[in-house]
Amino acid sequence: MPIPLQSNLDMNNLRDQVLWTLVNPGHLLDAPLLLRLEEMKLIADHLVACGLRFHPELQQQWYIPPRPGASILEAGAGRWVKGPAPGVPPVEASDVAQAPDDDAKTLLNLLSAEQRAQLRKLLGEEEP
Repeated sequence: MPIPLQSNLDMNNLRDQVLWTLVNPGHLLDAPLLLRLEEMKLIADHLVACGLRFHPELQQQWYIPPRPGASILEAGAGRWVKGPAPGVPPVEASDVAQAPDDDAKTLLNLLSAEQRAQLRKLLGEEEP
């Protein structure tokens, strides 16, 4: 199950407008605090029923997952980053919308040229 992010939720849905804000709130306590998705939905519904609404032009911080396509179990490894101004996402947030298909490319980009060559050899592929 993926981490609920603004980029993969229906931001016209009131629950989804709040749901992404509940990812890894432990940074406020300097401790990991992970909630199950079902609990996050219950809390989001409660906050919506209390009148909470999302105003993107006022958003000041964005959640950056540990990697594209990360599961909800990895949410504690992500971080919250402040934008340069209200409603303006930080540069790091532009990578969040990557498709899960980009995971392999992202991993390959982390490898050195030597490591990629070793991987090609193990896979029986020829050098490009």
